[in-house]
Amino acid sequence: MAVHEGLYTHKGTVVFRLDPAIPQAALNQAEAAQVSARANLGLSEALYEKAVNGNRPEEVKASEATVKRLQDEEEMARLNFGGSRRCSRAPPCPRTISTGRTPL
Repeated sequence: MAVHEGLYTHKGTVVFRLDPAIPQAALNQAEAAQVSARANLGLSEALYEKAVNGNRPEEVKASEATVKRLQDEEEMARLNFGGSRRCSRAPPCPRTISTGRTPL
């Protein structure tokens, strides 16, 4: 504050200044809320359009490809698990060590 109580001032003298940070913060918050609202509106419009018009053909193909890939991964995991179970139950295989030399 540029003046104190009881001090005489002249017309046009600045007696105090407002901190611009508070209204600026409020403006920034309002702008962020507006951006968020626009994003939510866009999402809602996209969901509405999808509900009315259904899935696009490329979305259906992508989903079908994902399902097929996951089914293949599941089948591989099942086969690997089954092979591991068989190996753990079988007696150990005899091992031969080859030295790479032939008898004289």
